[in-house]
Amino acid sequence: MAFSLSTLLATFQEQLALPVEENGLGIPLLLGFPDVAQSTPVYPVGALTFEADDYYSDSAPARRLGQVPRAGATVQVTLFLLANAEMELLDLVDRLRTVRERVAGVTANDCAFRVTYEATKRESFDVDNPALRYVTATGIKLSQI
Repeated sequence: MAFSLSTLLATFQEQLALPVEENGLGIPLLLGFPDVAQSTPVYPVGALTFEADDYYSDSAPARRLGQVPRAGATVQVTLFLLANAEMELLDLVDRLRTVRERVAGVTANDCAFRVTYEATKRESFDVDNPALRYVTATGIKLSQI
């Protein structure tokens, strides 16, 4: 069954943005990076940006015994965490550790996805701009299972 990217990312966004008491980030989470064309968000805030969609479907029959045709999808996104100060940023990174443990999979349109997180790294956009001084990025893969 096919899935909608917008539904998948919205479902994943809801899981990440749960209150801290429910092991979520507890901050607003935008789809897309805050940009010049958008109103400036109030920090702390998260931004989930689409990176890649590797959708593959091989309808050709298997050529050898035991060979399984590829089918499924992998969607790659980046989660940015933006904070007002260093201690606030470190608190968000700590919360993300808890989220990683809780959100290991997500279901959208009756399709199940395994969630794989890369290392959380500091982003150096513009150290002279206070709004972009405290930012981290985490690569995330959602692989259809």
